[in-house]
Amino acid sequence: MTVRDEDWENVITDRLCARDESALKEFSSRYYRIALDVAARITPDRGSAEEAVNDSLLRLWNALGSCRPGNLGRYFLTVVRNTALLRAEHERRQKRDITKVSGLDAAAVPGEAPRFEPPEDGNESLTSFVRSFLDSLRPGDADVFVERYWYGKTPEEIARERSCPVKKIYNKLFRLKDRFAKAYKEFRDGR
Repeated sequence: MTVRDEDWENVITDRLCARDESALKEFSSRYYRIALDVAARITPDRGSAEEAVNDSLLRLWNALGSCRPGNLGRYFLTVVRNTALLRAEHERRQKRDITKVSGLDAAAVPGEAPRFEPPEDGNESLTSFVRSFLDSLRPGDADVFVERYWYGKTPEEIARERSCPVKKIYNKLFRLKDRFAKAYKEFRDGR
């Protein structure tokens, strides 16, 4: 008898909330590979990605004592992404600090890029803007947008997973990015 994914997640969440360590091992065996893939897209090397995933498992374990996410897998992958971003930022800062000590200009460090700074009035309005933008898209389009710009998958990977031509994904992403830019401009100017 097979257990539906949703049922499995509910059972595993209950076990994790009850502090069942074997549930953490079972959860890890199911999600570790995809979590490592998400972290590897963000961090500079595999070792950092593995550390980010392991840190995320610990964060998940600690968080489940006080909260119960609606979708455990999605919650965990978000924790992985955020942990990997923090780790990558920390490592980038370490590189920058080394270049300052050696007398090199930090702007000469490869990979330095201008950072997007959210508006000062808080992230809640920006978060609601992104949610409403994604809600306005067709489900397949929203999935492609999130896979590319949240999880960092390449268009080739998205096309392979969806069994469709890469050009179709590139075209879809071009239109979605253009639509997002227009919507964000309206959002920013309208505030």
